[in-house]
Amino acid sequence: MAIMIPNKIETFCNDQHGEIKTYIYLKNTLPDDHYVFWHLKTPDGGELDFLIISPDIGLVVLEVKDWSKFTEEEISTYGSPIQQSNGYINSINNKLKGCKKLLQTSEKYSDHLDFCYASGVVLHKISKEELSDNEYYLKDKNKFFLKDDFNNDNPDILREKLYLIGENKFIFEKLSEIKIKLIIDKLLETNNLDIEE
Repeated sequence: MAIMIPNKIETFCNDQHGEIKTYIYLKNTLPDDHYVFWHLKTPDGGELDFLIISPDIGLVVLEVKDWSKFTEEEISTYGSPIQQSNGYINSINNKLKGCKKLLQTSEKYSDHLDFCYASGVVLHKISKEELSDNEYYLKDKNKFFLKDDFNNDNPDILREKLYLIGENKFIFEKLSEIKIKLIIDKLLETNNLDIEE
């Protein structure tokens, strides 16, 4: 069971069905060495829905939408959820790059984090079948968690899905507890959260 920060689901509003469903799914499906932040403020002033810290996958931001359809109309009205989640992970990336202990040691990549990061979108009311001919989905289909994905409670399948979301994949040394604590401390600098909450 994943470590949730904060760990009280009661703070969700009743109209946040998708976030509640995602919270429960991530908590119950991810292993206990994974941390999941929700409603985390980003360094640039945004607020992301979920950030997963996985020792062997890295960081993954998930933006949850309660949309019943995914069309150009929704995107033009509400904005692209992919761009939104990309903005959140880039803001976190820039913050963490300020910590030299989290950077790669090779001279060529010394300004890059030494682990992967990615972002995706949760559309929990929409199935793969409903999006089978949707150009926005087909262009970035690995970046989406859909209604069908919630039917599987196998941690390995979820971790594979999180891995596939990433675009900047490279082999990195598994994140140690010390490095994870450093990441968490950096994230808590811009949030009024206590890890024990």
